[in-house]
Amino acid sequence: MSSKNITAKIVDIKADKRVRGKPKTGVMSVAVTMNGITKNVPMNYTFNKGDLSATGNIDILDFSANKALSSINKACFDLHEGKTWSDVAIGFATNIKFELCNTK
Repeated sequence: MSSKNITAKIVDIKADKRVRGKPKTGVMSVAVTMNGITKNVPMNYTFNKGDLSATGNIDILDFSANKALSSINKACFDLHEGKTWSDVAIGFATNIKFELCNTK
């Protein structure tokens, strides 16, 4: 890998129809940058009482991580019985705090 850092930025949010009393859900598009390559990844999200969590999948080969996958294959050969896939589940969770402004 060209860098140890992986960055992500939410670029779009599409909310599902709101159901009163239920968490908000939908799909967000997240620009994930890894190994110098940026791809937009759809991620399903849930937002409830300030807690936001999202999950999605990437294929690390889309990020030119062939060498990294080969290294994982070699290191985990016995554990994975010789099979390691390039698709990877990703996700994040955070808490969002709201503050209202004094307006007149």
